[in-house]
Amino acid sequence: MRRMTLAALAALGALVLVHAPAARAQDRDDYRPRRTVPASVSRELVDIYNAERTRRLRGSSTIEEDEDIRGDVAVLDGTLTVRGLVRGRVVAINGDVRPVRGARVEGDILIGGGSLTGRGEGWVGGEVRTYADRVAYRRDGVMLVADERRDRDLAWWTDFKSTKGGFQSDINFGGASTYNRVEGLPINLGPQIRTDFSGGRFLLDAQAVFRTIQGWQWNPQTVGHKVRTELRLGTRSGIAFGACAYDIVDGVETWQMSDAEVGLASALFQRDFRDYYLRHGGQAYVRMFAGDGGEVTVGYAHEQWKNAQLTNVYSLFKLGGGWRPLPTMDEGDMHLLTARWQLDTRNDIDDPTNGWWIQADYERGEGMLRRIGALPFAQQAAVPFTGTTYQRGFVDFRRYTRVGPDAQLNFRVVGGGLLPNSDPLPMQRKLSVSGPGSLGGFAFREENPGEVNISECTVTPLPGTPANCDRMLLAQLEFKGSLNFNLFNDVFDRYDAAGERGYKPAARRRGSSSSRSGHWVLFADAGRGWLAGSSPVPGLAYAGKIPEFSTFRTDIGAGFDFGPLGLYYAKAMSDQARPGVFFLRLHSRF
Repeated sequence: MRRMTLAALAALGALVLVHAPAARAQDRDDYRPRRTVPASVSRELVDIYNAERTRRLRGSSTIEEDEDIRGDVAVLDGTLTVRGLVRGRVVAINGDVRPVRGARVEGDILIGGGSLTGRGEGWVGGEVRTYADRVAYRRDGVMLVADERRDRDLAWWTDFKSTKGGFQSDINFGGASTYNRVEGLPINLGPQIRTDFSGGRFLLDAQAVFRTIQGWQWNPQTVGHKVRTELRLGTRSGIAFGACAYDIVDGVETWQMSDAEVGLASALFQRDFRDYYLRHGGQAYVRMFAGDGGEVTVGYAHEQWKNAQLTNVYSLFKLGGGWRPLPTMDEGDMHLLTARWQLDTRNDIDDPTNGWWIQADYERGEGMLRRIGALPFAQQAAVPFTGTTYQRGFVDFRRYTRVGPDAQLNFRVVGGGLLPNSDPLPMQRKLSVSGPGSLGGFAFREENPGEVNISECTVTPLPGTPANCDRMLLAQLEFKGSLNFNLFNDVFDRYDAAGERGYKPAARRRGSSSSRSGHWVLFADAGRGWLAGSSPVPGLAYAGKIPEFSTFRTDIGAGFDFGPLGLYYAKAMSDQARPGVFFLRLHSRF
């Protein structure tokens, strides 16, 4: 019963993650409004409002979908609804800010006397600061002047914080991470302290990780940790210095499917779309960022890698023959030099219709490893530690293009693996191309003894059929059209100009309504993996070149994407004897 309860809680947690905003710049900021507006923040709000190039609005106003504002926007005494593009900051004085789906704010959002609503919808390139109490101001002609008399009536400790530059700290306690077959439902517990100051921010996040596979026992297998500290200098653009220490269970090939999808499949259906290993160590990094979505991070880490222990976590429904064997990873101590460049110009994170998303990674690893991942279990005990130095590159390139009012064309190219003049990759960094996260028409980690498998680069499958490719290349193309159906009349909102504060609600037609919208999707995929160097198996190894495209696995398919859930059908074309595959995805395919 306890395990069933944990699985049910994990499924519920994964569903909650579906509706959480995707990782983006503003996810690193605090949406929860602080109560008191420090004097320094009041002055900052007023200064932005008074600036010559600021677009000033009074009362509830809307930035329409086709508007492109090159500068700051400030609203006074009303709600600002953002539907279009703002290439600067958005400020609200005694009002709210409401970004809707498709909205894009490239700068910061600063709110005094209000809140941010619809935070999971639009895209924000900078940080978000909100203060619930009203801002005291007076007019001097067309300009505003901050009335700081109110601050002198506050408690001494609040006034002290204000005089020190607006420092604010919050302590939070985390919840559950994603359910997985190694930890069960890991519970994260610990403080998060964030201090904002003029021109920057300091963050300390210390979490203990309690793994529920053995109840609430306290031992190295059931308790881990994640500690991160970061000093950020700059708001819209700048530099950040950080360090972290961790003892965690990490996944292999996390690029294919999201944590929420993997967790939900494990908790509900005993389907495992990821391999796992233990990481223990620390990292220091430097991150440079810009408000237009660009970011470069360079880090150095020292880690110890170990195999994860196979556990029998519970699932609500058991499909097939149960859990596949947990693949064996390589073990040892590694020093890692990493670099990542990311560019994100999408107009919406969860459902983009236009923009680029590019991420390029480089990793150089040096250390001592026991290379046991590609060996049968009986041979692993005799394998010694050997020195290794490898280099790995990886690129994920996506383009979203709106080709009509209700249609869009998207494509994605993913590739990478072993770089020239490098030792072989450890099992933790090997690659594969199969399953709903890449080639939906080919089953994830299928076992067909004697068949040359160019998705996992194996002939005789190892236990669990781990990813074994040195390099891979995948291309995905999809065409989306709008899908709308109504059971009754839609609800229409009409707003007319009225009153001195701008637009206010006027007549509104109401009625029983059930309206859903989504997309129908047509897609095609092509991809394969291969070994670098030589191999006794024809067609499995290619040295220094991309294999002929005639050797790639291909599929085509169709489906429906309703935002939080997508249902798809894929049929293999390069091997038409394979049956078609139905699969579910959370959000879009990519």
